[in-house]
Amino acid sequence: MKIIYKKKHIIDIGKEDLPSEHIRKRIRNHGDVN
Repeated sequence: MKIIYKKKHIIDIGKEDLPSEHIRKRIRNHGDVN
């Protein structure tokens, strides 16, 4: 459940057209998303 939520969140961020730095920081905060 958590993995799906994280993956969905990342996809949403990309769709929002936000800076790559923001996405990188989000992934770092969550840890290894892959």
